[in-house]
Amino acid sequence: MIAAVERAQEEMATYRSGRSRVRLAMFPSGSTLLLPAVLDRAADNEIAVDASHLDVGYPDAPPALADFDVVVTHRDERTAPVASPRVRVTELMREPLDVVVPRTSSLAQRDSVSVAELADHDWISVEGGFPVDDVLLSISAVTGVAPRVTQRMLDFTTIEALVAARHGIALMPRHASRHPGVKPLVLEGVRAARVYEALTRPRPRRAVAAVVDTLAAAAADLAE
Repeated sequence: MIAAVERAQEEMATYRSGRSRVRLAMFPSGSTLLLPAVLDRAADNEIAVDASHLDVGYPDAPPALADFDVVVTHRDERTAPVASPRVRVTELMREPLDVVVPRTSSLAQRDSVSVAELADHDWISVEGGFPVDDVLLSISAVTGVAPRVTQRMLDFTTIEALVAARHGIALMPRHASRHPGVKPLVLEGVRAARVYEALTRPRPRRAVAAVVDTLAAAAADLAE
């Protein structure tokens, strides 16, 4: 009820000012990738976007629509999308996940590696329940090779720093890998990716739908 009242107040403010305002929540690595272009496109359409970070597991993303107009979330591609009459799901993009290894490793001379070859390595992962860890677990289920996770972090920059310092290897979203001390390797013989989705209420305002369109356009630019 409180959220509905707040939305009604925002719509009245929009009517008075002539400028639409949309509350957007995104997970950090997704916002790094998409948000600059989204803000540019939204401004061109006279839409003010109030962007916030929201880093939660996939099941916890839909409830955030009580506080935001658009929630950009991510999931393991093997996980079924949200199925609820109270949520509209727009798939934005598929981002492959690679294995990152230290540049000083013998594996760094290669461009790809099989999961079986990584069985004796320590892994650094994100917290359980987050998509990258879900992908790691699903790879384990498909291949029968159980990863030995020794550290868990929620920051890809920290994970890459640990990999570069030879404390383990990690799964990393392809567009998130930036550390000069690591080498990304494609996983052979297994699909590994996360899917970006934009969640809204079933009948979003025109400005909200326009922001979802800008997200889709920004994601499409990355695929070109």
